[in-house]
Amino acid sequence: MITVSSIELILPTFLTIISVILGIFYVVAPSLEPPDRVLGAKVTEEFRKSNKCKQIIKQYRIRGVMIVVISLVLGGVLLFEVSPLVPFPIIILLILGSVNYVTSRKRVILERGEIKEPNVRYAVIDTSKKKGFGVWFLALPWLILLGMLILGVVDYHSIPSELPFHINSNGVIAYAPKDPVNVLLNQIINAFLLFIFTIVGIAVYVSKPRINPAYPEEYYKSYERSKEYAVATIGIIATGLTLLESLLTLWSWGIFPLNSISVVLPLSMVAFLSCAILGIVISLAKMSIEGGRYLRELEKQGKLKLSNAIEDDDKYWKLGMFYYNPNDDRVIIPKRFGSGYTFNFGNKKALILFISLLMLPIATILIVILI
Repeated sequence: MITVSSIELILPTFLTIISVILGIFYVVAPSLEPPDRVLGAKVTEEFRKSNKCKQIIKQYRIRGVMIVVISLVLGGVLLFEVSPLVPFPIIILLILGSVNYVTSRKRVILERGEIKEPNVRYAVIDTSKKKGFGVWFLALPWLILLGMLILGVVDYHSIPSELPFHINSNGVIAYAPKDPVNVLLNQIINAFLLFIFTIVGIAVYVSKPRINPAYPEEYYKSYERSKEYAVATIGIIATGLTLLESLLTLWSWGIFPLNSISVVLPLSMVAFLSCAILGIVISLAKMSIEGGRYLRELEKQGKLKLSNAIEDDDKYWKLGMFYYNPNDDRVIIPKRFGSGYTFNFGNKKALILFISLLMLPIATILIVILI
């Protein structure tokens, strides 16, 4: 049976497992890349086999493991001392991990020397379009946060002199004295997280696609439509997180009865998960439709020529976004839309890794219940 105390353990347990997985990923990431890439940088076969390259990868892995260990230790300390800050170690891990990746990649580029591209192709594309709706979803959680900050300032004198600060594994509530920082602590943390969501959303919004040279303008428009929904998804998930923080804040301010935590906490989790699932489903559905939509439209117009199709069109991209190519030995490849990477579902190793990641939240809850 899941209780308030067991729900409280889900987050730190989940973050601990995530940290361990990230540590493993740091070690094996260079081995998952294509043979012409090292930490995302294009290299020659001679350089990849050189001692310089091996030394850079070795140092990258060592630093990655050290970062994970530090984050785990810091997470353990914060869990017992300042529980609301438990998510910060994983954020620090991601930031330091990104710095480690970028600096190591820069070393690869400096050491490899200049690599001449065989040729460069250009396409003239009409990029004029209406202002997208996706960015407005990024503003919604900030409006909720602003409302909570205003409420906290206006209603400050009505807030109890002691605020619920922490609930331990036995369900005992610890209190903190009332002051401006403690009153607005959840909103300060939420503002930091929203800042990260917003930066990611803007990065996606301004990202440029890898154009299909056969049909550049049609592909570009299809990508822009999909991108709007991807940005909207980030905004919806951020809104769910803000609702979670806001409900817990209203409870700590005494607007909800103190003994209603058994209702408020599950309700907060439901609000967050509902927004997350809704956003992801909408985004995946839209990207799946847009993935091959421009090709279908060209086919109806009689403009589609199979001889012009390139390798990463619908032949290997199922539903427009899932890459499936059993003949490709890569585990991860560049995403078709946006930035980052995705799995090659035609590779058994990638499939096992993907299923393992899907089972992670379920495993976390089961571990907490069994403990």
